[in-house]
Amino acid sequence: MKTRARKAISVLLCAALIVSASGTAAFADVKEVSYNDGICEHHKVHTDTCGYREARPEVPCKHEHTDACYKYVGVESPGDATESGGNADRDRVLDCPHEKGNHDDSCGYQPAVEAHPCEFNCTECNNISFVNEDGESERHKATPVTDSSVTLWDTSENDGWYYVTGTVNFNGNEQNSKRIAVKGNVSLILCDNGVLNANQGIAVPAGSSLTIYGQSSGSGKLNASSSSYNAPIGGTPRDVNTETAGTAGTGNITIVGGTVNATVKIKGGGPAAIGSAYANNDPFKIEIKGGNVTANAGEGVGAGIGGKNADITISGGTVNATGGYIPGEVLPQLSV
Repeated sequence: MKTRARKAISVLLCAALIVSASGTAAFADVKEVSYNDGICEHHKVHTDTCGYREARPEVPCKHEHTDACYKYVGVESPGDATESGGNADRDRVLDCPHEKGNHDDSCGYQPAVEAHPCEFNCTECNNISFVNEDGESERHKATPVTDSSVTLWDTSENDGWYYVTGTVNFNGNEQNSKRIAVKGNVSLILCDNGVLNANQGIAVPAGSSLTIYGQSSGSGKLNASSSSYNAPIGGTPRDVNTETAGTAGTGNITIVGGTVNATVKIKGGGPAAIGSAYANNDPFKIEIKGGNVTANAGEGVGAGIGGKNADITISGGTVNATGGYIPGEVLPQLSV
């Protein structure tokens, strides 16, 4: 059974999307709770640090009004000085601080408290929290991204869920590539304050997908770049080697949360920052539902976000996308 706690998030959409010229994751003395409450042998009780908070209804104000809660308005009439202190012909208006929300200990008022999930990330159990598409907190067992020598993310463990804490660097170049490749339907959780630097990007080949989630503050960060014809996040050109390796083409990409930065660093090349590689014609989908996304095609000629046969949907988050530059031409611009 999954337990969920509703989390309010504000969504700001200020996207300027530039497309290419070619087209468009019970213990004896502890209350029994489910796995998804964040309780495990390494976190047996909730603490202030984990952020867990149960919902609490509002306790109404029990203050009873007295004469001191009223004020009189209007012009005092002559001859009323002996009746009601000279206020007989004036309007009596309620002016109580409790009505204005200024409560005190005597009235017993307590505001409602919204539930907040436990955000303890157990790196022993790999029980990791994330914010889903509905703005709710969930948990999933996930594999830590800690060793930059492992460049294939597949579904062989934890249903293809991965997570990043701390700072992890995949440093490579065109001759010694540390390009990450996903195989199957893979999910990545960017834990708050975690940073993944992938300077040869993440390949999402045709037939596979990558979904990126964040946590409550959205401070987890993915910095992906490419100095070749590969997209920083997305496609890889089709050739004999990539077809054999199963990394060719472009698959589906979904961003739900976190901070995602994608940058093309090759001059004159044609990959999108998020989307298709140079000369890829695969149909694929990009969905941005939340997070802070910056996609820059730099001095290439590709899209900030998209590609020739991209189906793009932006329904949330903050998105800034900049397409490449072709001398003498103005690339099509789609404002959302």
